[in-house]
Amino acid sequence: MKKRIKQTAVLFPFLLLLLAACGGGPAAVPGSGTSLPGSALEGTTWTMTSLAQSKPLAGAEITAGFMDGELSGSTGCNTYFYTYRTDGLRMILEGGGVTEMACSQPQGVMEQEELFLDYLHQVDQFILSEDGLQLITGDGDVIIFVPRK
Repeated sequence: MKKRIKQTAVLFPFLLLLLAACGGGPAAVPGSGTSLPGSALEGTTWTMTSLAQSKPLAGAEITAGFMDGELSGSTGCNTYFYTYRTDGLRMILEGGGVTEMACSQPQGVMEQEELFLDYLHQVDQFILSEDGLQLITGDGDVIIFVPRK
């Protein structure tokens, strides 16, 4: 019996290394030292800090919340919603829609909303770390979010 326990103790770390080498999970996030699976999105809410290298308008907060396979949030004016699923580092957004209110303040909010929704429609990849969430379009444009406080 002791021999079997000792063999298991020796083999277990080896099996973990083998599984890690085979992939199957997301790649590490450069500079963060950590990576999280797509399932870690469930139950999280985020605030956008950058849209294709531009800061959001003050007073027009863009948010993203992931709950029960649905992505929803605020565009700074309207509310949007999509179903989502992940496959490795891929993010697939399906269906969805947006409310259709018109907002005049802050100035430029409707243009910001249009740009955000345009990029959101093109998202096909994500990087999730303990520090933030990056949604990446097929063209390489990035929407950056931080955990909502």
